[in-house]
This record gives sequence, structure tokens and C-alpha cells, in this order.
Amino acid sequence: AAARLAQAESVLIAGGGPVAVELAAEILEAYPSTQLTLVTSGRTLCSALPAAVGVECRQWLEARGASLIFESPVVSSRPDSVTLRGGQKLAADIVYMCTGAPPASEPLRPTLLSHLDPSGRLRVNEHLEVAAATSPDGDQEPLVRPGSEDRVSGARAQAGVSRWRRVYAMGDVAAHPSQELKLGHTAELNAHVAAANVVRAARGAPLLSYPHGAVGASRSPRVYAISLGAYDGVLAMNGIVLMGAVAAIAKRLIEWSKVAACEERPVGTLFWRVADSFTAWLSRTLLPPPPAAPHEVQTTLLFDGVCLLCSSFVHFVIDHNRDERIRFCALQSEAGKEMLRAHGLPLDVSTVVLIDECGVHVRSTAALRTLRLCGLPFRMLYAALIVLPAPARDLGYRAVAASRYRLFGKDKGESCRRMSKELRGRFLSS
Repeated sequence: AAARLAQAESVLIAGGGPVAVELAAEILEAYPSTQLTLVTSGRTLCSALPAAVGVECRQWLEARGASLIFESPVVSSRPDSVTLRGGQKLAADIVYMCTGAPPASEPLRPTLLSHLDPSGRLRVNEHLEVAAATSPDGDQEPLVRPGSEDRVSGARAQAGVSRWRRVYAMGDVAAHPSQELKLGHTAELNAHVAAANVVRAARGAPLLSYPHGAVGASRSPRVYAISLGAYDGVLAMNGIVLMGAVAAIAKRLIEWSKVAACEERPVGTLFWRVADSFTAWLSRTLLPPPPAAPHEVQTTLLFDGVCLLCSSFVHFVIDHNRDERIRFCALQSEAGKEMLRAHGLPLDVSTVVLIDECGVHVRSTAALRTLRLCGLPFRMLYAALIVLPAPARDLGYRAVAASRYRLFGKDKGESCRRMSKELRGRFLSS
């Protein structure tokens, strides 16, 4: 295959994701005179990642002579040609299909067919343990763990439900409820939790949930690196994208330290232990992940709808929360009361409440975690104050909360603002 590529005058790559982009970059750097065409069904490259990633990859490839064709799905392929949806045929000396492939779960089908989803991935629960199978009548069969007093019926026992209680899946083959992107970084986080749970199950200890057991939050950091040849690349964490020389140096460091870690050299294992911990902390504090998808936990601010100070704070957040990821709900509303009950809080709570990917927060912690989503300089204010002990921070908060009506008055509707349909949709009132 390598000899054939070295002799090829033209190469066609079908696909627009990171694998297709990295392959195209490697070919162009090794064989700069090769006529390379990349065809994708998407409107951009690497569409699942931040837009800046796709823009940088496109500029890099086009600067080296690559021809990019967008919004052109491939319907069939041969070793030397592809046919597009409209019937157009593109020929090349070599064709590489990088349009994605189902996970290699075929060996699991004889015994775990009922646990596979339609795409061939193995359904797992929050512990990365094989999830309960769906019986023919649609019922969910329970999962039995070591030491559990649960017993299954004869029919369910014959179905072998309990046989898979210590089977874990990770990476591309795992269908986790979070539906997070399949990345090398998340596969490693999967492995950390799965390995820990193997040991915990053997000891009869409670199992860790994913991703909280790996990063201390309900959403994992979105970290990815795309190589653009040997000396360039794009690095991204959550919404931050690094390109050029910084990315190139960081990529080299990542590659070297990762190899050292795989060889179990102390410098590599220590580097990644520190790096993973720092990345998780950064994602929980200063650089939170992008806005939640519909199936993920959404950030919700519960506030006193009668308090004028609280209403003013809501207006402040609306003006400064640029990505519009925060929803709002009055504590006195039925929706607010339902959320308080769901999280074990009293209905007469005298504090602002923030529900986000890291859990439920009250008083000064809730206010500060809200400020971190309001851009600079408020994110810096959050970083400076959050390190203080919560009891000390809450002293001032409690003093203001206790006299908020007397000092600032009640909201009689005079603080209302004109709301667009989109803004109105961020308020939960039912």
C-alpha cells in the first residue's frame, strides 16, 4: 500500500472528519506533488468540532493544493473511483474511504445481540457496564451485580442477563447515555472508569459513574488534536482553539509524553496524571464545555421572582451570557418547586440556586458559577473568589439575602423587559 501511494499521481479521500483531514495532510506533506481531492457530504470540515477547527484545516489543505468538494455524498466507491449522489463520477489512482464505519462488534453478536443498538454499539449504563437487555416484549431486564440480593425470574435467568454484570465497554464500541463525541481523550476516560470498576466490583465496592468518576462532572472535557503534517496542527479544548506554532509545540509534547506514558516511564505517567487532573479542573471552572445538547444537563438558574435584586441579577446575566446557555426559573413557580423537590431542597429556600453539569449549587457558589459564564472580567472574578472557603464566602451572601427586601425592595413588575421569542423560551414557568 505504501509503495502504491508513493507512485500515485492522484489521490481521492472521501470524508470530512478528523481522520480524513489528517490523512490528507500526511499525504500532502510526504508527497507534495500529488493531486489530492477530498470530497465530503458536509458543508465544512470537522463539523462536529468548533467552526474554527474546520476553517483552519481547510486553509491548510487548500494552501497546499488540495481540491475540496463539499455537500457531495458518496453513494458508491471502487478502488480507483467514487460516484456522487448526483451521478458524477470522480476517478483517482487511489481512493481512501474515511466516511466512518460501524464498530467492530461482530464477534459480540452471537451472545450479546440483544444488548447492541441499531448501529452495532454495545449499550452500557452509567457505570460503563453492559446495560440491561430489552426483551422481545419491550421490558427492560434488570442487571444483577455481585453481592446483590436481586434475583431474576427463570425466564430472565435463561436469557443470561446476569452473565454480563461484570462486562464493560469503552471507546467506539460503547453506546453510553451521554452520547458524547468519540474521541481518543474520551476513550481514555472510559478506560479509567472501566478499569476502576473492575477492581471495585471484585471488592464489592460501589461502582463509579461515567464521566463523573473520571472528571468530577456530568460532562467530560472536549479535548481533541488534529495533526496537519509533522509540524503543524489544531488543538482544541471545549471552546478554545489553538493553531500555528503554539499548537505545533503542544502537539509534539503531547505525542512524546503519551508514548512515554504508554511505555510506563515515570515522566510520562506523571505528566498525564497531572495534565488530566488539570484539564478536568479547568473544564469544571474556567473553561466549561460548550452549551449542552438536548440530552445533557442544561444550566438552570433558579431565582426569587419577588426580589428586585434577584431580578436585576437575572437581567445582568441575560446581557452578559453570550452563548445563551443559561435558562431561568422563578423559585415560586411550579417548575421551580418541582426542581427544588427533585434535588432535595426546601421550598422556602432563601438563596439563588444553580443547576449545571457539576450538580446543584446554592448561595455564593451558585452566584459565582453563574458569573463564570458571563465572560471577562467576571470569569476572572469567579476564579479569584471560588478558591475561598464556602462558609466564609456565604457570610456576606447570607447577610444580603436576609435583608434583600428591605434594602432593595420587591419586584412589582417594573423591571420587566421586552422579550423576544428566543429569550422567552429560556424562562421556565409551568
